[in-house]
Amino acid sequence: MKIYQAGLVLVGALTLAGCNSIIQSAADNTAVSVIPLANAKLTGTMSASGATPLSLQAQALYTVPFTSPAISFGDFDPSSLPSALQNPSGLDIPIVISGVTLACAPGASPLTMTVNTLSLTVKDASGSQTVSTSPNTILTLTKTASSYSVSSSTMMLKAKWGDFKSIVTKNGTATPNTATLALNATFNDGALGCLATLNLASTLQQNIRF
Repeated sequence: MKIYQAGLVLVGALTLAGCNSIIQSAADNTAVSVIPLANAKLTGTMSASGATPLSLQAQALYTVPFTSPAISFGDFDPSSLPSALQNPSGLDIPIVISGVTLACAPGASPLTMTVNTLSLTVKDASGSQTVSTSPNTILTLTKTASSYSVSSSTMMLKAKWGDFKSIVTKNGTATPNTATLALNATFNDGALGCLATLNLASTLQQNIRF
């Protein structure tokens, strides 16, 4: 009888694991709001790049180390997800730039911005974690009345859930958290000391991965 019961328990466990796997496969890439990056602003100041123009007609290059202020947010509650989805393996963090404001008037046509590096740091009282990438994404800027619109593509930060979990999720008492986004970009024209502001898209969320 004990052997028979043990067999039933094993079959039940395997069935449950199989069901969870099916649920997770179907839910892979589900959107969640863990870190509030929508509408975030990053600012920086242009400095001359050490790169040499490839031709006499090329404009000088200018680099900008952009950073956001510390963005405060509360812990994400995993229990808001079905039980099979509460322990993903990763968190995809898409970054989309919706617009750029410059305090100078570059003459390059087209004006381009290359995003060289991108990083996100999350912190709470227990410590911090950083995820980074080097997308080398080239964006074309189109002048509007007071700023530039951006032909933006999605840049992706891929965090390990296990690394971020202790900071961004609720475990007992909720703790305050901060997130800081940093981005290094190169413009094909500009001016020394030019103040630049990046606006992130208003629809940004994250996606859990299994």
